[in-house]
Amino acid sequence: MKRCDHSHWLSLSSQGNDTCFLASDRLQKITSHIPNPDTQSPSLFVLIGGTAKSVALRQLFGIKRTRRFTIKRSTGEVHLHIDPSTIFHSRPLLIVEGSLPPKTLRGNIPSGKCHEITRRTIRGSNEPADLNQIAVGIYSKLLFPFTDVFCFFCDDLGGLKQVAYHLAAWLEHGDLSTLPTSTHPRVVVVTEKIPLGAESEIEARTTLLWLLREETTKDLSEQFSAIDVIALFPNGTISVEARHRLLKERLMSSSDQVRQHREDKRSLFSTTHFVAFLKSAYDHFSNCVDKPFDFIQASREYNPVALDLEEHLFNFIKNIKAPDELTDFAVPIIASSLLLDNYPPDAHLFPPGNVFEVLYKAIFNKSKDRVFAFKDSEDVVSSTCLCCLRRRPQYGLPCGHTICENCVLVFGECCVDDPWIFKMRHCLLCGVSMPEELTVKVHPPTAGVGVLCIDGGGARGVVPLKLMKRIQDRIGLSIPFQKFFRVAFGINHSHATTTGTRVGLPVATVDEKPSCRIFTNYNGVGERIKNQGIFFPPKHIRNVGTFQDAGPLENDPLISALSEVAAMFPLVEEPDFILSLGTGEPTSNNELSTDIPRGIWKNGAFPRLCRLFWEKMRDGKVRQAYHSHPRYHRLNVTFDGEEPQLDDIMSIPGLKSKVQEDESTSDAIDHVARCLIASLFYFELDSKPERSDGKYMGSGRILCSLRSHDPSFKPLIDQLSSISAQFYLDEHVIAAVKDSSCLDKDGNFRVRVELNTADRFTISLQESSSETYNISGSPFSIGKLIQAQAFDASFGRSDHRKRKAGGDLENPNKRQRSI
Repeated sequence: MKRCDHSHWLSLSSQGNDTCFLASDRLQKITSHIPNPDTQSPSLFVLIGGTAKSVALRQLFGIKRTRRFTIKRSTGEVHLHIDPSTIFHSRPLLIVEGSLPPKTLRGNIPSGKCHEITRRTIRGSNEPADLNQIAVGIYSKLLFPFTDVFCFFCDDLGGLKQVAYHLAAWLEHGDLSTLPTSTHPRVVVVTEKIPLGAESEIEARTTLLWLLREETTKDLSEQFSAIDVIALFPNGTISVEARHRLLKERLMSSSDQVRQHREDKRSLFSTTHFVAFLKSAYDHFSNCVDKPFDFIQASREYNPVALDLEEHLFNFIKNIKAPDELTDFAVPIIASSLLLDNYPPDAHLFPPGNVFEVLYKAIFNKSKDRVFAFKDSEDVVSSTCLCCLRRRPQYGLPCGHTICENCVLVFGECCVDDPWIFKMRHCLLCGVSMPEELTVKVHPPTAGVGVLCIDGGGARGVVPLKLMKRIQDRIGLSIPFQKFFRVAFGINHSHATTTGTRVGLPVATVDEKPSCRIFTNYNGVGERIKNQGIFFPPKHIRNVGTFQDAGPLENDPLISALSEVAAMFPLVEEPDFILSLGTGEPTSNNELSTDIPRGIWKNGAFPRLCRLFWEKMRDGKVRQAYHSHPRYHRLNVTFDGEEPQLDDIMSIPGLKSKVQEDESTSDAIDHVARCLIASLFYFELDSKPERSDGKYMGSGRILCSLRSHDPSFKPLIDQLSSISAQFYLDEHVIAAVKDSSCLDKDGNFRVRVELNTADRFTISLQESSSETYNISGSPFSIGKLIQAQAFDASFGRSDHRKRKAGGDLENPNKRQRSI
């Protein structure tokens, strides 16, 4: 590949009435050569000038002068370099160089396919866009908080008066950084127009400050930590190297002082965090050009403070019984929760006081106004996880406490055989050992979601059971049926959830205008209903309400299931598949009489059914909207005459036979079976792909949700091998299941995939000569995969998993945490 000598980084361009901010991937390109980005902390120098600046670049930092240096640049362009001699040092030197804009500004879009350029429209200014001010803002707003030293080459800019003019313009912009003033950059003004010596430099500095006061009333010391004037030997009096040696020493000394203050204030950033902050600053500059960049807020972009934190705090505090419990118990627990929330592995360690001021103080100010009384109260809360105080709990423990899934990930023990299974042996809150360990199956973030919807129908509930049996027989493996689904909604049936399946049971209220409510197995609220009769009378649940069978209101719970999928799996664009199992359809529709005798008890069965039917019967419309969707599979049988009554238990044997002998569903069952098998496989990226010439290049792996220790794993692989199953990347075969390379050293399934794509791609599985079926989560988007695997979460993840070198995640088995 031809070596790239482009140095363009930032610039502006005009398109009609819009001003666009352009940023290339130059920063990522040059910092990718830094070997230990998590421990090396760069220094940024900004050199502003013309010819003298260009000469200094070579002498100070070893930046070679290429042909592109001689090309006339557009005003407002900013270029970025790295001192090659410092790449392996603990302090790599990054050098920005540019010029200050004149009264007119032209913006050309840089060319060159070796760098990706992102365009952002400048928004958020209170006044019409002024190109000069925006160009100045690149230095004074965007680069200011990241810079150690601004070095002005005075003679290139027109003398001290021009330097004072530009510095005054910066000061008029208001606050330039949210970091402590002592960490702000220093200013060095370089000139050869004054005599050599300390006295001359002090006199020139005094003159500069006087000129500055003529331009603005703002105090320079409020924004800059120091300002110095440095005299160079006149050009030609000594060698070029000797002429710049003293300047290099003075610049490095100024940088040393700034870095020491930043280290003292915990604002010296690693290369990883430095790059991540600058990328966030691009967006901030484009949207809020008048406001300084907030580092603490930006560090929480991928792990934001819970929107309902105020509610969770209230739920916790209202259970405190006495003042001493507030100070001795509640306060330490809340402090621990905030530390857990803000300092996961990979987070930058900002001072806790600053973090509280920026992120939490306003929330606590609201919470303190909510009245609570010290009285006897239970310490079991179902709406707030008392371990982290920031999420709704999902899992109930034998002791009565509840815990959220994220706390299981942080404090649980990862299974050696399966990285997505976590176990807990004691309660994190009271320490009580559990009779049986809590086992939680976590959904892989890049996998898709299979949805199962089961109609209600009393005795006819045997129909979907028999349909499931036929599908499982067609699959021919001893895989529990529920393992194929992540969300299962049914009316009269539920299934074991040890596989991580989220089960929902719709019920209906008994109001004049009934509405649907959902009991689930994943939020610790309500109780599972067992041993119901064939006809369900209304049931009252203490502190919850009175409910009835929701079958007539929402016989096909498709809408409820899809709503839950959207809420639980926000990154999933659409389910892998939706399997809807009916309870039989009649050949004729019997109209329900609305002539209700007045003497019937209001909550008797007949008036309740009337109100339910009168409210809505929407299932036909739901199925009509989805029946043509390729991911929606509806299996049902048709009765020759009227459908059996809900309580007709004598019809069960006949219903079983009818489902078993119904040949009209055979092709659909074959289709569903292949779809379910393909959904056992999913894809992960190995690391964040590189983008070049408009395409992403990288690699990943196809994995199987069944691990090698699973009794069904070997039969699955043997079955797929026997029918010559193959995986496809778009239209191209990438591997056959029988290849020995499909298994890793532990015997688990793993197929390597090389990617070269614009963004979206499809991975599918083909059995024999059948059509191909998408694996779980396919089709994929590189952007969504990066987001799901949190490769850009440079400041840590809520589950406290730590990045390894290259952006991958560490093995959670090596991580042990205690609370």
